[in-house]
Amino acid sequence: MKWRIDNERKLLILDGNYEIDFDRLEETDWFGHLASKNWVDMQELFESFVCAFEAADKPLDESFFTNFHKAYKAHINDKYYDMLLKLRYEKE
Repeated sequence: MKWRIDNERKLLILDGNYEIDFDRLEETDWFGHLASKNWVDMQELFESFVCAFEAADKPLDESFFTNFHKAYKAHINDKYYDMLLKLRYEKE
């Protein structure tokens, strides 16, 4: 997953075309929403949001880390169950 910060337009840009305005960084649970996307790399997502929060001069509060942790666990669980299903169907 590629990402960049556009300080001129005040945007976090994910995967070349997914734009999040700095004013919206704290608006919703972005981690939970984005964790379900197949193009998202959770480590890169974390780094991109840390950089975006810093660029937007927003504090990394407890909810930031709590939301990421929750989304990361859900993401890993999804990958685990996908792996099990793949194994099951390969055996059939």
